[in-house]
Order: sequence, then C-alpha cells, then structure tokens
Amino acid sequence: MTSLDNESAKLILQSLIERLAADSESLTPQFGALISQTDRAALQHLLGTSTLSPKAAGDNTAGADSTTLVEDVLTQGIPAGSPQSAIVLSPSAYADLNLSCLKATGVQHEFAVSIDFGTAKSKAFAGRRGSDQPVQSDLKELAIGDIDGDLDRSIYSVASSVWISDDGLMFAGSHAMRRSSEFGISETRQRIDSIKQELSLASQEHELELPLSKAKNPTDTALKVEDAICYFLAYLLDLVSTDLQDRYGLSRYTPRRFTVPAWQEEQRKWATKKITRYLKRAQILSDSFRGRWGEGIPIAEVKWAIAEATKLEQDLDHLIDPVMQQFDLGISEPIAAGSARLWTDSARRGLVLIVDAGAGTTDFALFLVQQGPQGSKAFPLRESKALKMAGDQLDDILLSYILSKRTGHSDDLTRSKIANNLRLKSLRYYKRVLFDDGEVEIELATNEKVRITVPEFLEFDGVKRFASTVEDCLAEFLSTIDPTFMEYAEGVPGPSVIFTGGSATVPIFTKLAGKPFQCAGTTARFRESAQHLPEIITHFGDAFQKEYPMLAVAIGGTLPLIEEKSRPVGEWGVGAPPPGSLSRVQITGV
Repeated sequence: MTSLDNESAKLILQSLIERLAADSESLTPQFGALISQTDRAALQHLLGTSTLSPKAAGDNTAGADSTTLVEDVLTQGIPAGSPQSAIVLSPSAYADLNLSCLKATGVQHEFAVSIDFGTAKSKAFAGRRGSDQPVQSDLKELAIGDIDGDLDRSIYSVASSVWISDDGLMFAGSHAMRRSSEFGISETRQRIDSIKQELSLASQEHELELPLSKAKNPTDTALKVEDAICYFLAYLLDLVSTDLQDRYGLSRYTPRRFTVPAWQEEQRKWATKKITRYLKRAQILSDSFRGRWGEGIPIAEVKWAIAEATKLEQDLDHLIDPVMQQFDLGISEPIAAGSARLWTDSARRGLVLIVDAGAGTTDFALFLVQQGPQGSKAFPLRESKALKMAGDQLDDILLSYILSKRTGHSDDLTRSKIANNLRLKSLRYYKRVLFDDGEVEIELATNEKVRITVPEFLEFDGVKRFASTVEDCLAEFLSTIDPTFMEYAEGVPGPSVIFTGGSATVPIFTKLAGKPFQCAGTTARFRESAQHLPEIITHFGDAFQKEYPMLAVAIGGTLPLIEEKSRPVGEWGVGAPPPGSLSRVQITGV
C-alpha cells in the first residue's frame, strides 16, 4: 500500500469529511460506500491502527457525529486504542435503537396517561381506564418536573424547550434551559422555546417540515421543525415512563392520550394525526436515549434515529390509548379541563364556562351541567374556541413595559442586550412573581433595577389592549348561545366560571368573572366558585393543589370525557328535558 505523509493523509481526510457532511444531508445516507482504500490508508496512518472498525467492542462513543470525531483526530492527535479511535462512519455504527416498545403489543393496561403538551410547560397525569366514577386511588400524579430538575422548581411540569449547542448537541427541558444560559441568547442564537407554538402558528401541516432557522440550529446538519418537536416529546415520555415504572410499578408503555387547543377543525384534524405519529416515534427515541439527556445527544444521531423510528411507527399503534380513535379532532384542552371539574364536583350545576388560559392559547368552553342520582351530566352548548393569545403574549408585553421604565441607554443595541438577558433569565418567572406577590424588582443587564407592581402594570396600554381582545373574544363566543339556556340556568342558581391553565390567576382573566356578557339578547354574569379545587384532588399534597390550575387539562384527560359537539345546539325550552341533539359520552377505555 502506498506510503503517506501527514499532510497528504490530512488532505484525503478533509475530502472524506466533506463527502460525509454532504452525504448526511441526503435522504438515503451511504456512508459506508464512500470509504475507499485510500481513505482507509489515511485513517490507519493517522490513528496507527491496522484495522478500522465502525464500532469497536466496548466503544462508548457510538452515536457521536462522524465528522466531529474525524476532526478530533486531525486537531488533537487522539492516540490509537483510545475510546474515540473507533470512528463512527455509518448509521449502523450509532448506538443500537432500543425497540422494546415494539414488543409491548397485546398487553392489557390498567391505566392510561394523559399528556398535556403545553406551549410553555408540559404536564402528564395517569388515571385508571374504565373508571366511570373515579376515586382518588384511580389517579396517579406524575412528578416529571421533579425528575427533570425544573428551574422554576415545579414538581409537576417541564419547560417545553429545546437547545442545540454550537457543537451540535441537543438538550431538552431543564437541560436546554441550563445549557443555553451558559451560552447566552441573542437575535442570532435562539433557544427553541414554546415548541408547541410551532403547531399553533402553522396554517398547514407541511410548515412543520421546514428546516429550523440558523439561529435555532447553528450546525450544518439540517433538522426540521417537527424533528425538534419529536425530540422534546421523547424527553417528556422518558420522564413520564420513568415515574410510572419507578414509583408505581406500571409499564413504560402505559397507553397515551393527549390534548390539543381548541383550534379550528381543519387544524385540529391534521395536528392530531401529526402528534399521534410524533408520540410513536418519540417512544423509540425515549428508550434509546435514556440516561443520556444531560450530556446532550448529537444532532446527527437524533436525525438518524428519527428517520429509523419513522419507518417503524406503523407498528406502534398500541402505544396510543384506543379512546383516541373516538376523537378525530383530538381531545380539546378546555373539554378536558371541564371534565376534571364537572365529573368530580357534585355541587356544580347550571351553565359552566371554562376559561383555560395557557401560554399559547386562551380556550373557552361552555357546558350545561345537571346533577342527579346517576351523577353529573354535562352538555357542551357549542364547539370550544381558541384565541391564539395568552401567557406568551403577556410576557412580551411585560418586556415592553420593563424597557419603558428604564432611564437612559436608549440605543437599540443596549435595549436588545437587556431584552435578551431578560428572556434568558425567564420572563415567565418574573411574571409569576409579579402576580403571586403583587410586585417584582428586576435587575437589568445594565445593572439598573426596575420595580413593577400589579396595579400599574394592568394600566399599561399593551395590557389593556390584550385584556380587551380576550374580553371581545369571549363575548363573541357567548353571543351564539340561545337565550333559553340562560333562562334555564338562572334558577339553578346561576352561571359560573372555572379558570384553569398556567395563567389562571392573572387578573386579566379572573376579572372576566362578574362582567356582563350578552348571550343572544340575555345578560349573563359568570360568578367564580368559592371552591377552587375539585373534590377528588383535595387529598393530594399542598404542592399538587398549588399547581392544580396548570394540571387540570392533564387530569381531565384521564377522566370520563365529555363529547365535544362540532356545532352549536338549538333552543331548549325551560323545564324541558335536554334536546335530542345534545349528548355526552363517558370514556371508559377498553
């Protein structure tokens, strides 16, 4: 074989690196076919090895990016026999995928998991399948925030965030928050926050197949928006599966249900199908990457693993709870939130309005609730509605208000520095402190301090416009309700409202209680119940009860679910039984 000097070997390897990088972007990578005898000679010369195995026995670097490892050899002179001397050159050299979930077919599961894939925070809860009259023992809290190490110290929720480092490692949840804070965020370097918002803002499903921007993915390995969503869901599922298995002895493959905002019907249809597919792919990633999240997963390996998992998703239908087949529009978040209260609160009756204020959307649902010997009966009076404005927009308004309170440093560069620093530290945290304590003091990147109180913030023009938009949307939502329902409700003893979601305690929303709204010519005022918690969860701990508004959707997804009507119902005569077009369904799950 021809003898090579170092420079010649390096030139050959550089050519190899370029071909590997180009090949990695193709739909059908052929890394192995590109390794020539000359390539081997160059590698053997630099590494001092007599053979070149894509995956040496005991190698713990499987899954590392091949280009990165070759570059390490060139720049650092890694000696032969070291763990990194076995260079990964083909997809088959990555760590074997864990396909245990393929073997979980035919298992009769006692419980189901409801996943609330949230814009800002994601939550999950488990409930006994087939329980028409749930009791506390039928419910299993999932402390996924505790396992994650959530930076907001939430026990039950996880930041819906993904970070791709400059060296091509992917992180999710609290790991994404910590790693990005070490690096810093700017206009040219962004963390993927509110990842579910990609679904909310997409007008067509193909938009999820667009590549991530360079600010979010600085590497040369292209990654689609839906791949980032799938990666986060994989991390979320591992947290869920770990708690199910370690704390309750339940299967990692306990069937999943999930909820979606009250988007328009067309969007809900395609989004429900997409999320179903993502969850199936994500389970394979979840099992395969388990234990590695903190160190980060190489983006090339993530891309390959998703491609491989996609080929197997048709064999993973058993991971999705069968009751999801009854919801081609997905389980609506406000419907789930309503289920969490209406089936478990024997005192609730009459007209009940649900206002589910999250981070990405504010959802509305309206029910007529009856109580009797057989328990609760709830009838949706029209399809639920989503306003694509909620906590995230309020964060932006808070940022504008903070900047307006400053003195001096009016140049754009300084303002941008302050804004990026605030987003890095989490505006959501400052907002929570503001509304929990009534005020907050914030130290800016310029060492200035800004103090904000709730009353003055509510008077800010941006807040007033936001509140007006929410109120107008609710007014339009209620305007289609027939006045006969209002007449019926006045004697039972009157309309009530339940606030759920991460923004449930924000005054912009809570002030909706007691305001007069016109419902087809009839004035209605929805009172807020003095009982803020459903009876069934009052035995859970204080930490759980404190986070209940954020958990209501996940809890409701495990309980008997109210069937959502796709169109408004007609007139109901006072004193008459419910009209035939109204119906309710209790999901028992089989």
